[in-house]
Amino acid sequence: MPLADPIRFARHVIAVLTALAAVLLAGCSSSTDAADPAPTSDAAPRGFTVVDDQGRELSFDAPAERAVVIGSFNVDLALALGARDQIVGIDTKTIKELNYANFSEDLSVGANGTELNYEAIVGKDPDVVFIYRNHDWAEAAEQLEKFDIPVVALSTWVFSEWDKSIDLLATVLGRQQQAEAVHKFTTDIGDLLSRTKDVTPLPTYYEDSKGATTGAEGGKNFALQAAGVRNIFGDTPGNTIDSDPAAVLTADPGLIVVETSNTYGGSAQDVFASKADELLARPGWTDLAAVRDGKLYLYNAWAFDIAGNQITPLFYAKWAYPDLYEDVDPFDFVGRWAHDFIGAKDFNPDDGYVYRVDNADRG
Repeated sequence: MPLADPIRFARHVIAVLTALAAVLLAGCSSSTDAADPAPTSDAAPRGFTVVDDQGRELSFDAPAERAVVIGSFNVDLALALGARDQIVGIDTKTIKELNYANFSEDLSVGANGTELNYEAIVGKDPDVVFIYRNHDWAEAAEQLEKFDIPVVALSTWVFSEWDKSIDLLATVLGRQQQAEAVHKFTTDIGDLLSRTKDVTPLPTYYEDSKGATTGAEGGKNFALQAAGVRNIFGDTPGNTIDSDPAAVLTADPGLIVVETSNTYGGSAQDVFASKADELLARPGWTDLAAVRDGKLYLYNAWAFDIAGNQITPLFYAKWAYPDLYEDVDPFDFVGRWAHDFIGAKDFNPDDGYVYRVDNADRG
């Protein structure tokens, strides 16, 4: 067989090498772009770092596909972001509180945020664990580090950090596109709350279903501040703190808000009426300004403890300053969140979530 023409052969080799070089360069360029892509609204970039609400930097190779989510506020936001199928573990307390979601008990990884079963968490094979800052996040991080499971402190109940919480959870779960609608929902509420910016804060007393109140670090204190009222125990350190009956009488609050329960589906009127009787039987309560002025409100907290406590201050503001909010029904926002974000399609505001105590009607 005759040999190929040397010149033509050389040209052929050069052409092949040139083409190969172009392919290699294209591959290198593609690799560089993949390592540092421009963020999109659909998903977090492959390889990213976030900062949780304890200021800790955590790096991820990719958005988490499997997540253990502790705390009802955190799970509520995960549902709003469309991440239900990514949730592989929840605490039992949250499973019961979010009864409308029909989460299986098989998802349980502990009784609550301070009684976690780390063996159960590891068994769920999660890519990440989300937990409140006032739960045992430090212990969880230490226990799960040996299994290479990152723990993210996420406290969606903190009113002022809600927008950051949205972005944090959405980034880790690759749900940035869904986050846009949640931000818009929050902005709509914020625009309404701005109406109280020039008012003199009305002294207000809050009480939970166990008779405790909220201190400076409490989620409900943050909600009261956002409503433009003054929590009479707002300068007391702590989150959930003991109430002082004498201090309540001295403060003579102009608004009193009391939680009776936290159940999807509302509360029966006799439950509210019984609680009202108990409150009005307390020494000095019938003489309080809030009672005299018809500003003693009892409520089932389910309609309030959603959307990161963002709707709660809208209720408080409407009750404190009715003239400023004649055109606003906070239940419109509860309904939007229930129906459009978390799938609580059967929510009905008339089921029994708010009860105004009218002392005059009681003789």
